[in-house]
Amino acid sequence: MPRTWRAAAGLVASLVLLGAAVVATTAYLSADRSYSADHPRAGGIELTAGHLVAPDGDWVRRSTRTRLVVWLHNESGYDHVLTSVTSPYASGVAVSGTALPVRLPSQRWLSFGATGRGLALHGLNRPVHPGDLVPVTFHFADVTLSARLPVVGVDSASPAPVAPAS
Repeated sequence: MPRTWRAAAGLVASLVLLGAAVVATTAYLSADRSYSADHPRAGGIELTAGHLVAPDGDWVRRSTRTRLVVWLHNESGYDHVLTSVTSPYASGVAVSGTALPVRLPSQRWLSFGATGRGLALHGLNRPVHPGDLVPVTFHFADVTLSARLPVVGVDSASPAPVAPAS
């Protein structure tokens, strides 16, 4: 009987460890480290990471501005040109550190908010809170990419999402 008991105890211990590994792996894979609500694709362009930052950490008042942090990857075999960015939640989108249009070369990354280039929604027509999803549309010369970007508090904001190796 002791041998059977040891085998059963070993099996139970193995199953517990396997269960813990599955839970940890699932949590890691499902963690939204980039804060993106989704990873939309259009015309070979993927929004791999993105969020809006609530400057006071709680919410963004109407008619103020909020910073966008986004990473776009051009997976296609040709260049795309970003011509504008819009959101129904804002009267406009301010661009800093560059001017639109901006070329997104084939197999390259384009980031805003993590480098010298910046985007900010301004003239918000409604308050937004951390956890809210804000629709933002990236208009390229030949394709439109729409996303729902989460609002995060300034303490939760990733200052520079890391682009995966191409």
